[in-house]
Amino acid sequence: LEVLGDNPNDNVREDGGPAGLRNLGATCYLGSLVQVLYHNAAFRDALYRTPTAQRSDAEETVVSALQKIFADLEIGERSSCDVNILTDLLGLEVSVQQDPQEFGKLFMAKVEERKRRFGPWEEECKKKRQEK
Repeated sequence: LEVLGDNPNDNVREDGGPAGLRNLGATCYLGSLVQVLYHNAAFRDALYRTPTAQRSDAEETVVSALQKIFADLEIGERSSCDVNILTDLLGLEVSVQQDPQEFGKLFMAKVEERKRRFGPWEEECKKKRQEK
């Protein structure tokens, strides 16, 4: 049975408990950034409202991947979520530590590219803050 890998039942979220991100090696910088962005309610809501096109460019795919990861963190059935899709899309070596600040700038540049294509998020974030 060891050949089959981990038991999927060991990774089931218990009764609405919080989910975390699986660290794939030296990817704590990525996990930290994703968690910070996820806990920013205005950013999360704007991301969920972002239309995604079926395109092959990395900027759009990064946004779609982030939407999926956020959804897994919020309502997924597993206690930990994979960030493999982001490491693959961004070409990150999971065994190589990155500078968190520089990575954050690169990552947000990819997300901001979406803004130039589909319009600003600022209005959505402002509207959400005013509703609260």
